[in-house]
Amino acid sequence: MSEGLSIYAVGDFGPRDRWNPEWLVSSLNAWPVLRVLAPEPAPLSTLAEETHLPASTIDEKLSSLTDLGIVSRAGNKIHLGFAWFTQADQDLIHASVIQTAHDLADRILARRNEIDRYLAAVKASDWVDLPDLRFAVVGCFGLDWGALDALKASGHLEHNKEQPGGRRYVMYVEEPVERYQQRDYTGSHTTWINEAYQWTSFGDHSGPRYGLPDLLWHLRSTVLRSERLPAESRAPLGDLVLDAVSAQLDLAAEELIRVATGTQAPPAKHPLLAAANAVGQERPTVPVFFWDADGSAIDGVVNTVKDITVSTVSDRFDHLRTAMSDLTALRHGVPFTECFNPIWHALFGHVNRLLAEAGYLADPAPRHPGEGRYRWWLTVRSPDNA
Repeated sequence: MSEGLSIYAVGDFGPRDRWNPEWLVSSLNAWPVLRVLAPEPAPLSTLAEETHLPASTIDEKLSSLTDLGIVSRAGNKIHLGFAWFTQADQDLIHASVIQTAHDLADRILARRNEIDRYLAAVKASDWVDLPDLRFAVVGCFGLDWGALDALKASGHLEHNKEQPGGRRYVMYVEEPVERYQQRDYTGSHTTWINEAYQWTSFGDHSGPRYGLPDLLWHLRSTVLRSERLPAESRAPLGDLVLDAVSAQLDLAAEELIRVATGTQAPPAKHPLLAAANAVGQERPTVPVFFWDADGSAIDGVVNTVKDITVSTVSDRFDHLRTAMSDLTALRHGVPFTECFNPIWHALFGHVNRLLAEAGYLADPAPRHPGEGRYRWWLTVRSPDNA
């Protein structure tokens, strides 16, 4: 019954056991109950009527769900204990953040000279166009990763909330709305090959990605879903595929570093780099960030973006909360700060789109039919700063 829903955590659900909310809801077959509750709190009698289940059966499910905070009781009504975003909620969110997004984009552009001075010290600026470099450092490192931490520290959003079973997460469910996926530059996919090499792709959610960081995601899930393989063989084969491709990505990273540092001349010799057109006639075509050398410059950009973000959100927070006072989650009693992570993603997605339209950030075009819009890169970290 969870088909079509996006279920995710800011934090980590942990092992698939009774303390894992996604596993518990599935094992109890509780999605029909939660779907009835999604629009607004309801009494047990309504749940029984809508699900066609005996009240005693529902009551048993609710008992386990209550222990994990997935639902709660207030008077004779049952409330959801997490934020469920309906399509109407997402329409409201996207309409409500537009003015704040324009304000934040304008404030970033007002400090573009300061940001660009930092970026000029990043080694990849020697071979990567500035809009592509900003796409990674401002759009991903700054507005995605850095701003989330800053908004948590400023108290605007709840992040990694302590939960039963020693877990730390905030759970969300979203109903799919495809119209908000095109050029919503908010999605980062990160793959650690070892302590040193961090592959990242960043872009929208309008289609699949075929950058090197996404290979592990695609290949292992393809094996696990393959109906041509015996069910009992899929996980072991998936693990072998993961290990094999990880080893090749490690070799690809080492070659990409040699090309970036001038110790190996193009063209690319590793087939993955060649297939991805990651090396041009003289240098790489993708950013390679060397954290030991680039870290202070990247931190300068990220800290600037964080300061702008916290200032803007602080100025507009009460307005945003009032504009979104009819969110389903708020009717269930979920605090606005627990709702703010998806709201922030919608907001900075608008910001990145505005900055791309202004030519400040790259505005990636799909290279294959149905592909999403994204860029990808490699970050090299020493074990001490991994």
